[in-house]
Amino acid sequence: MKMARTLYMKSCLLPLFLVMTGLGSLQAQVFVEKFTNTTGTGTNTGTIGWSSYYGSTAIVHTNDTSTYIAQSNQDRVTLAYASSNPKTDAYGFLSFQVSSTSTTIGAAAVTTFSSGYYLTNGSSISWTMGNTTTTATVRLLVQVNGSWYASSTAYSNATAISTALNFANATTSSVTYGVNFSTAASNWMSFTLTSGSVMSLGSALTSDLTSNVITGIGFYAVSDAKNTVIRLDSLTVVPEPSTYALFVLSLGLLFFRFRRHPKSDR
Repeated sequence: MKMARTLYMKSCLLPLFLVMTGLGSLQAQVFVEKFTNTTGTGTNTGTIGWSSYYGSTAIVHTNDTSTYIAQSNQDRVTLAYASSNPKTDAYGFLSFQVSSTSTTIGAAAVTTFSSGYYLTNGSSISWTMGNTTTTATVRLLVQVNGSWYASSTAYSNATAISTALNFANATTSSVTYGVNFSTAASNWMSFTLTSGSVMSLGSALTSDLTSNVITGIGFYAVSDAKNTVIRLDSLTVVPEPSTYALFVLSLGLLFFRFRRHPKSDR
């Protein structure tokens, strides 16, 4: 009877181990960027491991100095020191700022991962956004197999959000945007980003992305008005819900197995 109990315990521990391993893998798939800035002033994106670029020649703004960031007559990509949305998060959000002398401008901010994130189709990618104009647009960027791609949808605010305080105070659901990830060609456009050389939005894809593994993520922002501010925060990647359901089912089956096992073998 003791041997039977030992064998039974081993047979239950194996699926439990597999479930826990799976949960660990699932956790590794989740990515969150809150663009936190605790410096007390605006700072550059390099402080959180993000690279930033402005214009068709991808001028690098990753490590802009505080002196440059403070100049309103300069195009800037910064981490603002202001309340986030959701407001309960730490201070800071990603800010694209168009100078008083610029007109149409494109800018990007991206980060890459040392190891990729596998996203099943249907995984959620969301962020909050509060722009000072309704004509400013933002596209999600993802990197797959070394190439960048932009979402076919360009996102904009239906109502302009004039100040950082208004953004922080906005109901989070009213300023949340996002996509359900898919490798389908219809969801993506080609995007060229070569530091200090070229940044451009290409054409719609004619074939699907070659992998579900993303090795980078970011945003491409475009404005057609002077003094525009584009605010982005709380970038979150969540696995497709059925992935969770699989692990919950495994745990349920394990519990049922314990309950059904004859007492004589315990």
